[in-house]
Amino acid sequence: MDSIVDSSRTVYSDGGIARVALSNLPPWLQQRYNYDPDKAAQFVAEQRRKEQERRDQYGRQSALIQQQAAGAAAQNAANTERVRVYEILGNLMGATKCRTDKGEILICNLPNKTKAYSDQAAEIEKLKTQIENGENEIADEAGRPRRAPDVNYLQSVGLMGGGIAPRHVTTHADVADIKRRLDKLETEHLASSVVLAFRMGRKYAGLDIWNCVGIAPAQPQKRPSK
Repeated sequence: MDSIVDSSRTVYSDGGIARVALSNLPPWLQQRYNYDPDKAAQFVAEQRRKEQERRDQYGRQSALIQQQAAGAAAQNAANTERVRVYEILGNLMGATKCRTDKGEILICNLPNKTKAYSDQAAEIEKLKTQIENGENEIADEAGRPRRAPDVNYLQSVGLMGGGIAPRHVTTHADVADIKRRLDKLETEHLASSVVLAFRMGRKYAGLDIWNCVGIAPAQPQKRPSK
């Protein structure tokens, strides 16, 4: 046995380690280790009092932290603004440099969906170009005089009889399909490009630092007045 305390002993044996309360020992062993029931009771009571103090202190600290966090959240909520991101300009010291309706700023914690702005913008421009080219092609085809195909010529250049297939002519249905894809992408793009953020009151490289708290909820559409 080793590690005497006022109310128990730690017992080391081949079977392992155990804490044994002296009150559970036979009287002759209690006498051998100078066990005093009153002192043991006082020791246990003191240990419980200290443990309760630690718990109370932890509870007070936890409540204070939660109160401070709630106060900061309320203050930030009051200062939160809608920020429209027009262009991602790169990263700077862990923040995202953006061109916004607030000017060029640094935004911390910008959502990944908003960071994909550049890719979405490029795809939108690509679809717009496809629509423009498709509509021009349809107009050209409409203004082009129709005539019967020269079968001998088509066979000679391999466009008939299992050769190269004729080129695809863009139709109104093709353009309508691209427009649907464009509308969907522009809606997603618009939704993800507006975020909620608040000014942190600091600058870096001459740029205001903002902290983003998430993507802004969609605003209800105003109904046209009759």
